[in-house]
Amino acid sequence: MGLRIKEVINRVAVRKFFFIFESLVSFILVVVFHKGFNLILNRFERQAYTDHLTGLQNRQALNDKLYSGKSNVLILSNIKEFSLLNELYGVDIGNEVLKQVGDAFKSFASEYALSVYRTSSDEYVLLKQESSFEADKYDEILEKLHTKINSLAIYIDKIDETLGVEIYSGISFDYFHSLEYAQMALKKAREKSLPYLEYTEKLDTKKSSEHILGMKRVIRHAIEHKNVIPFFQPITDRDGKIIKYEALVRIVDFEHGEKKIIFPDEFLPIAIKSGLYIDIAIEMISHSFNFFAGRDEKISVNFLPNDFFNISLMETFMALISKFDSPQKVIVEITEQEGVEDFDRLLTIVQKLRKLGVQIAIDDFGSGYANYAHILTLKPDYLKIDGSLIKNILIDEDSRILVSNIISFAKDLNIKTIAEYVENEEIFELLKEFGVDEYQGYYFGRPTDLINEQS
Repeated sequence: MGLRIKEVINRVAVRKFFFIFESLVSFILVVVFHKGFNLILNRFERQAYTDHLTGLQNRQALNDKLYSGKSNVLILSNIKEFSLLNELYGVDIGNEVLKQVGDAFKSFASEYALSVYRTSSDEYVLLKQESSFEADKYDEILEKLHTKINSLAIYIDKIDETLGVEIYSGISFDYFHSLEYAQMALKKAREKSLPYLEYTEKLDTKKSSEHILGMKRVIRHAIEHKNVIPFFQPITDRDGKIIKYEALVRIVDFEHGEKKIIFPDEFLPIAIKSGLYIDIAIEMISHSFNFFAGRDEKISVNFLPNDFFNISLMETFMALISKFDSPQKVIVEITEQEGVEDFDRLLTIVQKLRKLGVQIAIDDFGSGYANYAHILTLKPDYLKIDGSLIKNILIDEDSRILVSNIISFAKDLNIKTIAEYVENEEIFELLKEFGVDEYQGYYFGRPTDLINEQS
């Protein structure tokens, strides 16, 4: 009996021991597993929020920071023409550049107590939570940032070369839309070739998009309802007698029932980008030719150099010329412009127009890009001196020298000159002394709707 009791006690002790041991093992496993799980979780979290190439925080980390609801100053920077560097040296070299630029951003961020992120291939973000925005303070920071990055000497051991980069930046201040606004500012800085810009409502591309869509509707409506019309500005001889008119495009719109004249700088860039420009040009030329058929004055119409490469426009224009009663009364003004896509092709079209009897003028001559070799080849009938020179001719000695030289150059080649922006009698008399042949400007008349005034 005593032995049985002792055996039972021993069994209970063994079970208790195993129970305690199992509990201890379970506890240890739970602790180990928990710590391991946290380590794994932390590892995945770091991977999810870290850019694998540079080790900087990534776009996801930035998004979480922006969604915190606190106000942020955000600087978005983009490496200028990085894609060309990638194409020239390859992806591996490009990645090395990105890493070294990232290191420079990290160093700069540490110096100014900023958070730093790499948000896409060649874009970096500096962020700081601020209750208010001090423009002067951040102008200074941006200047120092650009100096630091643009002066980097990035040595690439693989090719034994030292490369340099430049950046554009956009800066914004907002609690939620700071990245979006900085992107708008960065885009505009690139377009204007400025090192950086601060976001303002004027840069808001959403509002710009709404404006563009609205203007497209206005343009289409104007084309459909024959509201694309020419205004005509007189051009005179030395005696002030009107000898020709320049056709200038306008759109008539009826906003809230009231007639409104829309000027070309408002709609032409949008029309060109949206494919509506050709319809506007053809409508303009048709109206102008119809109005000047049978009249004594010449009619001058404008073209950009690349307009001559549009087959549809040129075929239509030449068909209208061939039907016009006096092609020799038509003057085609070519805007003097750098970067003509194919000068030989332009020359071929000009020669075809000359065979039809059309005269050629170079517009805005002296505006900053003057390829005199092209002038010698085209042999235009007229040079229109750029208005910026004429406007300043009374007060600026350099303008007087340039105008005098253009007139001498034209006379030597038997090319007539036309002065634009003749605003008063004093300018008119001075230009007559210089030997200008023809004159255009508010002193002689503003562009007017001659068609509807006389109908």
